[in-house]
Amino acid sequence: MLIEIKVREQEDDLYLFDVVVNNSTTITVVAYIKIEAETLYMSKVDIGGAGALVLGGLFVRKIVKHFGIYFMTKFVVLEGGKRTTGRQKGKIPTTIKIKV
Repeated sequence: MLIEIKVREQEDDLYLFDVVVNNSTTITVVAYIKIEAETLYMSKVDIGGAGALVLGGLFVRKIVKHFGIYFMTKFVVLEGGKRTTGRQKGKIPTTIKIKV
């Protein structure tokens, strides 16, 4: 699976990314970014775009791992934002830590 990360906009620590999967599907990711002690912290993460509706947990982990590679860190801590769609609308997902 080919995953390419592009920064579309940045203001201070708030980023808007385009994540292109297999040169065809673009997913948008909005997150506050902080790096401390070889760990990338992505907080209030919101994932959108045409491909976002079919994402599963395993796929999200693959994308998050690529963010760690992009920012050259050893770990990524993903703190999701409040869900805006779906069955669990309004819930905040569990924080996960992924080794890159």
